[in-house]
Amino acid sequence: MILSLLLACADPEPPALAACLAAPGLSVDAAGLALLEPLLVRDEVEVLRTAQPTAGHALLGDAGLARIRAETRCTVESVESAGAGRWAVKLTRQAPSVSATGDIGALETADLGWQVVKGDGLRVETGLKKAAAMRSSAAKAVEEDDLMRAASSLRALSRSYPDPALAVDVALAEAALEKADYRANLRHVFEGTEGSDLVATFTNAGPLPLADMVAVAVFENTEVVAPLGAIAAGETVEYRLPIPDGEQGGVKLRTRSFELGTP
Repeated sequence: MILSLLLACADPEPPALAACLAAPGLSVDAAGLALLEPLLVRDEVEVLRTAQPTAGHALLGDAGLARIRAETRCTVESVESAGAGRWAVKLTRQAPSVSATGDIGALETADLGWQVVKGDGLRVETGLKKAAAMRSSAAKAVEEDDLMRAASSLRALSRSYPDPALAVDVALAEAALEKADYRANLRHVFEGTEGSDLVATFTNAGPLPLADMVAVAVFENTEVVAPLGAIAAGETVEYRLPIPDGEQGGVKLRTRSFELGTP
């Protein structure tokens, strides 16, 4: 009876609203953590204490996160009992958007569905543990060179846990995938030798220009690097490399690195 009376008197709106205004993300700065520690459930606080900065957080810096918090506006739309000392709280949040390059822009609206839990006071459960697991899955996909899964996981994460700073992480993952896919358009051909030089051609068969294109010739014991610079879309260029002393037999021509330009 006493517990029922306490639950009836408890108001889940203030902690939910305060947590929303503190703008929880996949990682936060020290000031953000201090705001969230008394508001979030304990296991979510532990996630934030150990979380490495997202790429977006790193680019925005603590000042950027502070600005996002300062400009965030939240409204509680509804509160419903979820049983067992829980309330389902729906909020509307208006927070600054973040571009792929980390620029802070106009306000964007997000609908949040959180739970407020009766226990150590009233604490908010935002779904951060599941979001952190999705982030770990995306990182593992990168380690396994599955860039398509990494990009897909981060896109899904940004939709299910709307952390504005994740826009940077999503953009980086998509750019890495685009770059990896573009390698299929890069073609090296061994043309022969002239004196002590190897002669080859490189073709950028794709629709985008390249910047800082670097080729490499892999001999049995040595690698020789050839900076080719900027290569236009569809362009074929010849390049020459000195054949290292003592190297004989086959050679493999590869792309060492490049940057994609815009059409």
